[in-house]
Amino acid sequence: MSLICSISGITPEDPVISKTGYVFERKLIEEYIRCNNSCPITKSELSLDDLIQVKSTSSFKPRLIKNTSIPGILDSLRTEWDAMAMEMFELRSELEQAKAQLTHSLYQHDAACRVIARITREKDQAINRLAEIENSIHEKDENNNESLPSGGGKRFRAQENFVDIPKNIENLFTEYSEKMRPIRKRQSFPDLKPAEQVREFSLKKEVKLKGSSKLEVGVAFNDQIYVSGMENGEILVSCVDFDVEEVSSIPISYPQNCEKAVSISVIGKFSGDHYSSQSTNQLPLNVLACFQNSSKIHIFSRNQEDDKSFNSHLLMDFNSSFESDLVIDSLEKHPMGIHIIANSSNKGLFSMFDLESRKQLLLHKLEQNHSYSQLKPHPDGLILGGIAPSGNLIDIWDIRNVEKASSLEYSFRNNNQLTNPNINRNSSLCFSNNGYYLLSTSLDNQIHLWDLRKSAILDSLELSTLPGSSNLILHIDESGKYASCSSDNHFSIFSLFNKHKIQLISSFSNISNNNSPDIIHHVHFNQNLSSFSSLCQSGVVRMWTDNHT
Repeated sequence: MSLICSISGITPEDPVISKTGYVFERKLIEEYIRCNNSCPITKSELSLDDLIQVKSTSSFKPRLIKNTSIPGILDSLRTEWDAMAMEMFELRSELEQAKAQLTHSLYQHDAACRVIARITREKDQAINRLAEIENSIHEKDENNNESLPSGGGKRFRAQENFVDIPKNIENLFTEYSEKMRPIRKRQSFPDLKPAEQVREFSLKKEVKLKGSSKLEVGVAFNDQIYVSGMENGEILVSCVDFDVEEVSSIPISYPQNCEKAVSISVIGKFSGDHYSSQSTNQLPLNVLACFQNSSKIHIFSRNQEDDKSFNSHLLMDFNSSFESDLVIDSLEKHPMGIHIIANSSNKGLFSMFDLESRKQLLLHKLEQNHSYSQLKPHPDGLILGGIAPSGNLIDIWDIRNVEKASSLEYSFRNNNQLTNPNINRNSSLCFSNNGYYLLSTSLDNQIHLWDLRKSAILDSLELSTLPGSSNLILHIDESGKYASCSSDNHFSIFSLFNKHKIQLISSFSNISNNNSPDIIHHVHFNQNLSSFSSLCQSGVVRMWTDNHT
Protein backbone atom coordinates (compact mmCIF):
# COMPACT_ATOMS: atom_id res chain seq x y z
CA MET A 1 0.00 0.00 0.00
CA SER A 2 1.33 3.46 -0.92
CA LEU A 3 0.63 6.83 0.73
CA ILE A 4 -0.95 9.47 -1.52
CA CYS A 5 -0.98 13.21 -0.71
CA SER A 6 -4.58 14.45 -0.45
CA ILE A 7 -3.61 17.76 -2.10
CA SER A 8 -1.26 16.81 -4.98
CA GLY A 9 -2.47 13.27 -5.55
CA ILE A 10 1.07 11.89 -5.74
CA THR A 11 3.28 9.96 -3.35
CA PRO A 12 4.78 12.45 -0.83
CA GLU A 13 8.50 12.63 -0.25
CA ASP A 14 8.04 13.88 3.36
CA PRO A 15 4.64 12.52 4.42
CA VAL A 16 2.70 13.79 7.48
CA ILE A 17 -0.71 12.83 8.82
CA SER A 18 -3.20 15.28 10.38
CA LYS A 19 -5.59 14.78 13.28
CA THR A 20 -8.38 14.52 10.69
CA GLY A 21 -6.76 11.32 9.35
CA TYR A 22 -5.51 12.56 5.95
CA VAL A 23 -1.98 12.25 4.53
CA PHE A 24 -0.24 15.31 3.03
CA GLU A 25 3.11 16.40 1.66
CA ARG A 26 4.68 18.41 4.53
CA LYS A 27 5.55 21.48 2.43
CA LEU A 28 2.09 21.68 0.86
CA ILE A 29 0.07 21.28 4.08
CA GLU A 30 2.28 23.68 6.06
CA GLU A 31 1.82 26.39 3.42
CA TYR A 32 -1.98 25.79 3.37
CA ILE A 33 -2.21 25.97 7.19
CA ARG A 34 -0.28 29.26 7.27
CA CYS A 35 -2.81 30.78 4.87
CA ASN A 36 -6.07 29.23 6.13
CA ASN A 37 -5.54 27.63 9.59
CA SER A 38 -7.83 24.75 8.57
CA CYS A 39 -7.82 21.31 7.00
CA PRO A 40 -8.12 21.53 3.18
CA ILE A 41 -10.39 18.47 3.10
CA THR A 42 -12.70 18.80 6.13
CA LYS A 43 -12.32 22.61 6.61
CA SER A 44 -12.02 22.02 10.37
CA GLU A 45 -9.51 24.04 12.42
CA LEU A 46 -5.94 22.77 12.07
CA SER A 47 -2.52 23.99 13.25
CA LEU A 48 1.09 22.96 12.58
CA ASP A 49 1.22 21.24 15.97
CA ASP A 50 -1.56 18.87 14.83
CA LEU A 51 0.69 17.32 12.11
CA ILE A 52 2.38 13.97 12.83
CA GLN A 53 5.38 12.86 10.79
CA VAL A 54 5.13 9.47 9.06
CA LYS A 55 8.44 7.71 9.42
CA SER A 56 9.55 5.77 6.33
CA THR A 57 12.76 4.85 4.58
CA SER A 58 13.70 7.28 1.85
CA SER A 59 13.82 5.87 -1.66
CA PHE A 60 14.58 7.20 -5.08
CA LYS A 61 11.78 7.37 -7.60
CA PRO A 62 12.34 5.06 -10.53
CA ARG A 63 13.02 6.92 -13.75
CA LEU A 64 11.28 5.92 -16.96
CA ILE A 65 13.49 4.42 -19.66
CA LYS A 66 12.49 7.11 -22.13
CA ASN A 67 13.69 9.81 -19.71
CA THR A 68 17.23 8.42 -19.64
CA SER A 69 18.13 10.30 -22.83
CA ILE A 70 17.97 13.97 -23.72
CA PRO A 71 15.50 13.47 -26.62
CA GLY A 72 13.23 11.51 -24.31
CA ILE A 73 13.29 14.25 -21.65
CA LEU A 74 12.52 16.92 -24.27
CA ASP A 75 9.60 14.84 -25.57
CA SER A 76 8.16 14.56 -22.03
CA LEU A 77 8.47 18.31 -21.46
CA ARG A 78 6.76 19.00 -24.80
CA THR A 79 3.86 16.69 -23.87
CA GLU A 80 3.49 18.39 -20.47
CA TRP A 81 3.56 21.86 -22.10
CA ASP A 82 0.90 20.87 -24.63
CA ALA A 83 -1.38 19.62 -21.83
CA MET A 84 -0.89 22.87 -19.89
CA ALA A 85 -1.61 24.98 -22.97
CA MET A 86 -4.81 23.02 -23.61
CA GLU A 87 -5.90 23.49 -19.97
CA MET A 88 -5.26 27.26 -20.15
CA PHE A 89 -7.31 27.48 -23.35
CA GLU A 90 -10.25 25.71 -21.70
CA LEU A 91 -10.01 28.02 -18.67
CA ARG A 92 -10.03 31.13 -20.89
CA SER A 93 -13.03 29.80 -22.79
CA GLU A 94 -14.96 29.17 -19.58
CA LEU A 95 -14.04 32.67 -18.29
CA GLU A 96 -15.36 34.34 -21.44
CA GLN A 97 -18.56 32.32 -21.18
CA ALA A 98 -19.03 33.34 -17.51
CA LYS A 99 -18.49 37.02 -18.44
CA ALA A 100 -21.13 36.78 -21.17
CA GLN A 101 -23.64 35.19 -18.77
CA LEU A 102 -22.97 37.84 -16.12
CA THR A 103 -23.46 40.68 -18.64
CA HIS A 104 -26.75 39.14 -19.78
CA SER A 105 -27.93 38.85 -16.15
CA LEU A 106 -27.07 42.50 -15.49
CA TYR A 107 -29.07 43.60 -18.53
CA GLN A 108 -32.02 41.51 -17.33
CA HIS A 109 -31.78 43.05 -13.82
CA ASP A 110 -31.69 46.58 -15.21
CA ALA A 111 -34.72 45.89 -17.40
CA ALA A 112 -36.62 44.42 -14.42
CA CYS A 113 -35.83 47.52 -12.31
CA ARG A 114 -37.12 49.78 -15.07
CA VAL A 115 -40.36 47.79 -15.29
CA ILE A 116 -40.82 47.92 -11.50
CA ALA A 117 -40.25 51.70 -11.47
CA ARG A 118 -42.77 52.21 -14.26
CA ILE A 119 -45.39 50.05 -12.51
CA THR A 120 -44.80 51.92 -9.21
CA ARG A 121 -45.22 55.27 -10.96
CA GLU A 122 -48.45 54.11 -12.61
CA LYS A 123 -49.70 52.82 -9.23
CA ASP A 124 -49.03 56.20 -7.55
CA GLN A 125 -50.81 58.01 -10.38
CA ALA A 126 -53.79 55.69 -9.97
CA ILE A 127 -53.89 56.30 -6.20
CA ASN A 128 -53.76 60.07 -6.71
CA ARG A 129 -56.51 59.87 -9.30
CA LEU A 130 -58.65 57.78 -6.95
CA ALA A 131 -58.09 60.33 -4.16
CA GLU A 132 -59.19 63.14 -6.48
CA ILE A 133 -62.35 61.22 -7.36
CA GLU A 134 -63.11 60.58 -3.67
CA ASN A 135 -62.55 64.25 -2.85
CA SER A 136 -64.89 65.35 -5.63
CA ILE A 137 -67.53 62.94 -4.26
CA HIS A 138 -67.13 64.45 -0.75
CA GLU A 139 -67.44 67.96 -2.18
CA LYS A 140 -70.64 67.02 -3.97
CA ASP A 141 -71.99 65.52 -0.75
CA GLU A 142 -71.25 68.77 1.11
CA ASN A 143 -72.88 70.84 -1.60
CA ASN A 144 -75.96 68.68 -1.26
CA ASN A 145 -75.90 69.24 2.55
CA GLU A 146 -75.53 65.53 3.17
CA SER A 147 -73.98 64.87 6.58
CA LEU A 148 -71.44 62.12 7.18
CA PRO A 149 -72.19 59.48 9.84
CA SER A 150 -70.07 60.30 12.87
CA GLY A 151 -71.88 59.13 15.96
CA GLY A 152 -73.04 62.67 16.80
CA GLY A 153 -72.88 65.67 14.46
CA LYS A 154 -71.10 66.33 11.16
CA ARG A 155 -67.57 65.92 9.96
CA PHE A 156 -66.38 68.67 7.66
CA ARG A 157 -63.67 68.55 5.05
CA ALA A 158 -60.51 69.81 6.68
CA GLN A 159 -57.45 71.17 4.94
CA GLU A 160 -55.79 68.83 2.40
CA ASN A 161 -59.21 67.17 1.94
CA PHE A 162 -59.03 65.00 5.07
CA VAL A 163 -62.37 64.02 6.57
CA ASP A 164 -60.89 61.40 8.90
CA ILE A 165 -57.39 61.30 10.31
CA PRO A 166 -54.93 60.02 7.66
CA LYS A 167 -53.92 56.37 7.96
CA ASN A 168 -50.27 57.15 8.73
CA ILE A 169 -51.29 59.42 11.64
CA GLU A 170 -53.69 56.78 12.91
CA ASN A 171 -50.89 54.19 12.86
CA LEU A 172 -48.64 56.67 14.67
CA PHE A 173 -51.23 57.11 17.45
CA THR A 174 -51.70 53.34 17.75
CA GLU A 175 -47.95 52.68 17.99
CA TYR A 176 -47.58 55.41 20.61
CA SER A 177 -50.44 54.00 22.68
CA GLU A 178 -49.03 50.46 22.60
CA LYS A 179 -45.56 51.75 23.53
CA MET A 180 -46.56 54.08 26.39
CA ARG A 181 -49.32 52.04 28.07
CA PRO A 182 -46.95 49.53 29.75
CA ILE A 183 -44.52 52.34 30.63
CA ARG A 184 -47.24 54.25 32.51
CA LYS A 185 -48.29 51.09 34.34
CA ARG A 186 -44.72 50.56 35.57
CA GLN A 187 -44.25 54.16 36.69
CA SER A 188 -43.68 54.61 40.40
CA PHE A 189 -43.22 57.70 42.55
CA PRO A 190 -41.31 56.64 45.66
CA ASP A 191 -40.53 60.23 46.68
CA LEU A 192 -44.15 61.44 46.46
CA LYS A 193 -45.20 63.33 49.58
CA PRO A 194 -47.94 61.68 51.67
CA ALA A 195 -51.28 63.36 52.23
CA GLU A 196 -50.41 64.08 55.88
CA GLN A 197 -47.57 66.38 54.80
CA VAL A 198 -49.58 67.99 51.99
CA ARG A 199 -52.26 68.86 54.54
CA GLU A 200 -49.68 71.02 56.33
CA PHE A 201 -48.85 73.10 53.22
CA SER A 202 -49.16 76.86 53.53
CA LEU A 203 -48.30 79.95 51.48
CA LYS A 204 -44.52 80.42 51.50
CA LYS A 205 -43.50 82.59 48.52
CA GLU A 206 -45.04 85.22 46.22
CA VAL A 207 -43.39 86.41 43.02
CA LYS A 208 -44.81 89.21 40.86
CA LEU A 209 -44.53 88.88 37.09
CA LYS A 210 -43.26 91.75 34.95
CA GLY A 211 -45.33 94.94 34.90
CA SER A 212 -48.55 95.85 36.63
CA SER A 213 -50.99 94.54 34.02
CA LYS A 214 -53.57 91.92 34.96
CA LEU A 215 -53.46 88.39 33.65
CA GLU A 216 -56.10 87.13 31.16
CA VAL A 217 -55.05 83.48 30.80
CA GLY A 218 -52.04 81.45 31.88
CA VAL A 219 -50.44 78.00 32.07
CA ALA A 220 -47.34 76.42 33.61
CA PHE A 221 -44.77 74.77 31.34
CA ASN A 222 -42.85 73.18 34.22
CA ASP A 223 -41.92 73.95 37.84
CA GLN A 224 -40.28 77.27 36.91
CA ILE A 225 -41.62 78.41 33.51
CA TYR A 226 -45.03 80.14 33.36
CA VAL A 227 -46.69 81.52 30.20
CA SER A 228 -49.42 84.13 30.58
CA GLY A 229 -51.49 86.43 28.39
CA MET A 230 -51.69 89.93 29.87
CA GLU A 231 -54.27 92.71 29.48
CA ASN A 232 -51.62 95.07 28.07
CA GLY A 233 -51.40 93.00 24.85
CA GLU A 234 -48.38 90.86 25.72
CA ILE A 235 -47.68 87.21 26.30
CA LEU A 236 -45.06 86.76 29.02
CA VAL A 237 -42.79 83.70 29.08
CA SER A 238 -41.49 83.94 32.66
CA CYS A 239 -38.83 81.98 34.52
CA VAL A 240 -39.61 82.15 38.25
CA ASP A 241 -36.91 81.43 40.84
CA PHE A 242 -38.75 80.97 44.12
CA ASP A 243 -35.52 80.56 46.11
CA VAL A 244 -34.44 84.17 45.52
CA GLU A 245 -37.96 85.39 44.65
CA GLU A 246 -36.89 86.72 41.27
CA VAL A 247 -38.45 86.46 37.81
CA SER A 248 -37.10 87.00 34.29
CA SER A 249 -39.61 87.41 31.46
CA ILE A 250 -39.59 87.42 27.67
CA PRO A 251 -42.47 89.49 26.23
CA ILE A 252 -44.31 88.48 23.06
CA SER A 253 -46.56 91.14 21.55
CA TYR A 254 -50.08 90.20 20.50
CA PRO A 255 -50.50 90.02 16.71
CA GLN A 256 -52.02 93.06 15.05
CA ASN A 257 -55.81 93.39 15.45
CA CYS A 258 -55.86 90.61 18.06
CA GLU A 259 -57.66 91.35 21.29
CA LYS A 260 -58.01 89.39 24.53
CA ALA A 261 -56.17 86.05 24.72
CA VAL A 262 -58.61 83.23 25.52
CA SER A 263 -56.39 80.14 25.44
CA ILE A 264 -52.68 79.36 25.56
CA SER A 265 -50.71 76.13 25.18
CA VAL A 266 -46.98 75.47 25.39
CA ILE A 267 -44.93 72.93 23.44
CA GLY A 268 -41.40 72.07 24.52
CA LYS A 269 -40.47 70.47 21.21
CA PHE A 270 -42.23 68.74 18.32
CA SER A 271 -41.53 65.23 19.60
CA GLY A 272 -43.35 62.03 20.55
CA ASP A 273 -41.21 61.50 23.60
CA HIS A 274 -43.76 62.77 26.10
CA TYR A 275 -42.01 61.30 29.13
CA SER A 276 -38.52 62.64 28.41
CA SER A 277 -37.07 64.65 31.26
CA GLN A 278 -36.34 68.29 30.62
CA SER A 279 -34.56 70.97 32.57
CA THR A 280 -36.92 73.00 34.73
CA ASN A 281 -35.41 76.27 33.52
CA GLN A 282 -35.40 75.39 29.84
CA LEU A 283 -37.61 77.73 27.84
CA PRO A 284 -40.35 76.28 25.62
CA LEU A 285 -39.73 76.20 21.89
CA ASN A 286 -43.28 77.07 20.86
CA VAL A 287 -46.11 79.07 22.42
CA LEU A 288 -49.59 78.63 20.91
CA ALA A 289 -52.30 81.23 21.53
CA CYS A 290 -55.86 81.98 20.42
CA PHE A 291 -57.58 85.34 20.67
CA GLN A 292 -61.16 86.46 21.12
CA ASN A 293 -61.69 87.90 17.63
CA SER A 294 -59.69 85.35 15.63
CA SER A 295 -60.37 81.83 14.34
CA LYS A 296 -56.64 81.21 13.92
CA ILE A 297 -54.10 79.52 16.15
CA HIS A 298 -50.98 81.68 16.41
CA ILE A 299 -47.63 79.94 16.90
CA PHE A 300 -44.77 81.89 18.46
CA SER A 301 -41.47 80.03 17.95
CA ARG A 302 -38.29 80.70 19.86
CA ASN A 303 -35.68 82.54 17.80
CA GLN A 304 -32.86 80.19 16.77
CA GLU A 305 -30.28 83.00 16.78
CA ASP A 306 -31.50 84.78 19.91
CA ASP A 307 -33.07 82.25 22.29
CA LYS A 308 -34.33 85.11 24.49
CA SER A 309 -36.95 86.15 21.94
CA PHE A 310 -39.83 84.60 20.02
CA ASN A 311 -40.90 84.97 16.38
CA SER A 312 -44.53 85.10 15.23
CA HIS A 313 -44.83 83.84 11.68
CA LEU A 314 -46.91 80.67 11.79
CA LEU A 315 -50.70 80.44 11.63
CA MET A 316 -53.16 77.57 11.62
CA ASP A 317 -56.68 78.43 10.47
CA PHE A 318 -59.56 76.64 12.18
CA ASN A 319 -61.76 76.90 9.09
CA SER A 320 -62.48 79.94 6.98
CA SER A 321 -65.98 78.75 6.07
CA PHE A 322 -67.36 79.44 9.56
CA GLU A 323 -68.54 82.75 10.96
CA SER A 324 -66.00 85.30 12.08
CA ASP A 325 -67.23 85.21 15.69
CA LEU A 326 -65.84 81.69 16.20
CA VAL A 327 -63.74 81.56 19.37
CA ILE A 328 -61.17 78.83 20.10
CA ASP A 329 -61.46 78.69 23.87
CA SER A 330 -59.50 75.51 24.54
CA LEU A 331 -56.10 74.30 23.28
CA GLU A 332 -54.90 70.92 24.50
CA LYS A 333 -51.64 69.21 23.56
CA HIS A 334 -51.87 65.61 22.38
CA PRO A 335 -49.70 63.31 24.56
CA MET A 336 -47.30 62.76 21.64
CA GLY A 337 -46.46 66.46 21.67
CA ILE A 338 -46.74 67.00 17.91
CA HIS A 339 -50.48 67.57 17.58
CA ILE A 340 -52.84 70.13 19.11
CA ILE A 341 -56.58 69.76 19.79
CA ALA A 342 -58.69 72.89 19.54
CA ASN A 343 -62.24 73.34 20.81
CA SER A 344 -64.78 76.08 20.06
CA SER A 345 -67.65 75.98 22.53
CA ASN A 346 -69.61 78.85 20.94
CA LYS A 347 -69.86 76.95 17.62
CA GLY A 348 -69.84 73.34 18.86
CA LEU A 349 -66.71 72.48 16.88
CA PHE A 350 -63.47 70.67 17.62
CA SER A 351 -60.44 70.07 15.45
CA MET A 352 -56.95 68.58 15.42
CA PHE A 353 -53.81 70.07 13.85
CA ASP A 354 -50.40 68.67 12.99
CA LEU A 355 -47.85 71.12 14.38
CA GLU A 356 -44.97 70.06 12.13
CA SER A 357 -46.86 70.47 8.84
CA ARG A 358 -49.39 72.99 10.30
CA LYS A 359 -52.21 71.08 8.57
CA GLN A 360 -55.69 70.50 9.92
CA LEU A 361 -56.23 66.75 10.27
CA LEU A 362 -59.91 66.71 11.22
CA LEU A 363 -62.81 69.05 11.87
CA HIS A 364 -66.03 67.93 13.54
CA LYS A 365 -69.26 69.80 14.30
CA LEU A 366 -71.44 68.51 17.10
CA GLU A 367 -75.18 68.11 16.92
CA GLN A 368 -77.29 71.22 17.15
CA ASN A 369 -77.29 72.93 20.58
CA HIS A 370 -74.38 70.75 21.72
CA SER A 371 -70.96 72.01 22.75
CA TYR A 372 -68.09 71.20 25.09
CA SER A 373 -66.69 73.56 27.69
CA GLN A 374 -63.50 71.50 27.67
CA LEU A 375 -62.01 68.81 25.43
CA LYS A 376 -59.01 66.78 26.61
CA PRO A 377 -57.04 63.83 25.18
CA HIS A 378 -56.65 60.55 27.04
CA PRO A 379 -53.03 59.68 28.06
CA ASP A 380 -53.09 56.81 25.52
CA GLY A 381 -53.66 59.36 22.77
CA LEU A 382 -56.44 57.37 21.07
CA ILE A 383 -59.56 58.96 22.60
CA LEU A 384 -60.86 62.41 23.52
CA GLY A 385 -63.12 63.38 26.38
CA GLY A 386 -65.50 66.31 25.98
CA ILE A 387 -67.65 67.63 28.82
CA ALA A 388 -70.87 69.62 28.45
CA PRO A 389 -70.89 73.02 30.22
CA SER A 390 -73.32 71.70 32.84
CA GLY A 391 -71.17 68.64 33.56
CA ASN A 392 -74.09 66.23 33.19
CA LEU A 393 -72.67 64.62 30.00
CA ILE A 394 -69.18 63.47 29.01
CA ASP A 395 -68.63 62.12 25.49
CA ILE A 396 -65.72 59.79 24.76
CA TRP A 397 -64.52 59.99 21.13
CA ASP A 398 -62.28 57.62 19.17
CA ILE A 399 -59.82 59.90 17.36
CA ARG A 400 -59.02 57.37 14.65
CA ASN A 401 -62.46 57.34 13.06
CA VAL A 402 -64.05 60.36 14.82
CA GLU A 403 -66.74 58.09 16.24
CA LYS A 404 -68.40 58.54 19.63
CA ALA A 405 -67.23 55.50 21.62
CA SER A 406 -69.38 56.07 24.72
CA SER A 407 -71.18 58.68 26.83
CA LEU A 408 -71.01 59.13 30.59
CA GLU A 409 -74.17 60.67 32.04
CA TYR A 410 -74.72 62.22 35.43
CA SER A 411 -78.19 62.94 36.79
CA PHE A 412 -78.67 66.04 38.90
CA ARG A 413 -80.52 65.59 42.14
CA ASN A 414 -82.26 68.89 41.39
CA ASN A 415 -82.95 69.44 37.67
CA ASN A 416 -83.62 73.14 38.31
CA GLN A 417 -79.87 73.62 38.41
CA LEU A 418 -79.69 72.98 34.67
CA THR A 419 -82.05 75.86 33.90
CA ASN A 420 -81.14 78.24 36.71
CA PRO A 421 -80.23 81.56 35.01
CA ASN A 422 -78.15 82.63 38.02
CA ILE A 423 -75.65 79.84 37.38
CA ASN A 424 -73.33 80.85 34.54
CA ARG A 425 -70.19 78.76 34.61
CA ASN A 426 -68.50 75.84 32.88
CA SER A 427 -67.44 72.40 34.05
CA SER A 428 -64.12 70.69 33.38
CA LEU A 429 -62.54 67.23 33.29
CA CYS A 430 -59.12 65.58 33.44
CA PHE A 431 -57.85 62.03 32.90
CA SER A 432 -55.72 60.19 35.44
CA ASN A 433 -52.25 59.37 34.14
CA ASN A 434 -52.88 55.61 34.43
CA GLY A 435 -55.74 55.97 31.93
CA TYR A 436 -58.35 54.14 34.01
CA TYR A 437 -60.00 57.04 35.84
CA LEU A 438 -61.48 60.42 35.01
CA LEU A 439 -62.35 63.42 37.18
CA SER A 440 -65.15 65.83 36.28
CA THR A 441 -67.14 68.64 37.83
CA SER A 442 -70.80 69.60 37.50
CA LEU A 443 -73.01 72.64 38.09
CA ASP A 444 -74.30 71.29 41.40
CA ASN A 445 -70.81 71.93 42.88
CA GLN A 446 -69.83 68.26 42.78
CA ILE A 447 -66.56 66.60 41.76
CA HIS A 448 -66.92 63.06 40.37
CA LEU A 449 -64.51 60.14 40.07
CA TRP A 450 -65.32 57.92 37.07
CA ASP A 451 -64.11 54.41 36.22
CA LEU A 452 -63.73 54.42 32.44
CA ARG A 453 -63.74 50.62 32.29
CA LYS A 454 -67.22 50.46 33.84
CA SER A 455 -68.50 53.88 32.63
CA ALA A 456 -69.67 54.45 36.18
CA ILE A 457 -69.15 56.99 38.97
CA LEU A 458 -67.08 55.55 41.82
CA ASP A 459 -67.44 58.53 44.16
CA SER A 460 -68.75 62.11 44.30
CA LEU A 461 -67.82 64.89 46.67
CA GLU A 462 -69.56 68.22 47.22
CA LEU A 463 -67.29 71.24 46.81
CA SER A 464 -68.74 73.16 49.71
CA THR A 465 -65.59 75.26 50.16
CA LEU A 466 -65.67 76.62 46.58
CA PRO A 467 -67.96 79.41 45.36
CA GLY A 468 -70.80 78.33 43.13
CA SER A 469 -70.68 81.15 40.60
CA SER A 470 -67.37 80.69 38.72
CA ASN A 471 -65.91 78.07 36.39
CA LEU A 472 -64.63 74.91 38.05
CA ILE A 473 -61.10 74.12 36.81
CA LEU A 474 -59.55 70.69 37.45
CA HIS A 475 -55.86 69.71 37.47
CA ILE A 476 -54.26 66.38 38.34
CA ASP A 477 -50.62 65.69 39.18
CA GLU A 478 -48.33 63.34 37.23
CA SER A 479 -48.68 60.50 39.73
CA GLY A 480 -52.48 60.58 39.58
CA LYS A 481 -52.64 60.63 43.40
CA TYR A 482 -53.51 64.32 43.87
CA ALA A 483 -55.95 66.67 42.17
CA SER A 484 -56.96 70.30 42.51
CA CYS A 485 -60.19 72.12 41.76
CA SER A 486 -60.22 75.92 41.62
CA SER A 487 -63.01 78.45 41.33
CA ASP A 488 -62.64 82.22 41.56
CA ASN A 489 -59.94 82.83 44.20
CA HIS A 490 -60.38 79.52 46.06
CA PHE A 491 -58.95 76.07 45.37
CA SER A 492 -59.00 72.70 47.09
CA ILE A 493 -56.54 69.79 47.04
CA PHE A 494 -57.86 66.21 46.93
CA SER A 495 -56.26 62.84 47.52
CA LEU A 496 -56.85 59.88 45.17
CA PHE A 497 -54.72 57.29 46.97
CA ASN A 498 -57.90 55.30 47.50
CA LYS A 499 -58.87 54.47 43.91
CA HIS A 500 -62.56 54.39 44.77
CA LYS A 501 -62.86 57.51 46.88
CA ILE A 502 -62.10 61.24 46.71
CA GLN A 503 -60.75 62.70 49.93
CA LEU A 504 -60.50 66.43 50.60
CA ILE A 505 -57.07 67.32 52.03
CA SER A 506 -57.19 71.09 52.41
CA SER A 507 -58.59 74.30 50.93
CA PHE A 508 -56.85 77.60 50.24
CA SER A 509 -57.74 81.16 49.29
CA ASN A 510 -55.82 83.65 47.17
CA ILE A 511 -55.86 87.14 48.62
CA SER A 512 -53.92 90.02 47.05
CA ASN A 513 -51.89 92.57 49.02
CA ASN A 514 -54.88 94.94 49.22
CA ASN A 515 -56.99 92.15 50.79
CA SER A 516 -59.11 91.69 47.65
CA PRO A 517 -59.81 88.28 46.05
CA ASP A 518 -57.21 87.23 43.46
CA ILE A 519 -58.74 84.98 40.80
CA ILE A 520 -56.80 81.78 40.06
CA HIS A 521 -56.12 80.93 36.41
CA HIS A 522 -53.90 77.88 36.84
CA VAL A 523 -52.74 75.49 39.57
CA HIS A 524 -49.48 73.60 38.98
CA PHE A 525 -48.21 70.57 40.95
CA ASN A 526 -44.42 70.47 41.25
CA GLN A 527 -42.47 67.22 40.93
CA ASN A 528 -43.26 64.66 43.66
CA LEU A 529 -45.62 67.31 45.11
CA SER A 530 -42.79 69.04 46.93
CA SER A 531 -44.95 72.14 46.44
CA PHE A 532 -47.71 73.53 44.24
CA SER A 533 -48.20 76.99 42.79
CA SER A 534 -51.09 79.17 41.67
CA LEU A 535 -50.97 81.64 38.78
CA CYS A 536 -53.31 84.51 39.60
CA GLN A 537 -55.11 87.34 37.83
CA SER A 538 -52.99 90.00 39.57
CA GLY A 539 -49.89 88.60 37.83
CA VAL A 540 -48.60 86.99 41.03
CA VAL A 541 -47.31 83.41 41.25
CA ARG A 542 -47.78 81.95 44.73
CA MET A 543 -45.98 78.85 45.99
CA TRP A 544 -47.47 76.63 48.69
CA THR A 545 -45.31 74.13 50.55
CA ASP A 546 -44.49 72.82 54.02
CA ASN A 547 -42.12 74.27 56.59
CA HIS A 548 -39.35 71.81 55.75
CA THR A 549 -38.91 72.93 52.13
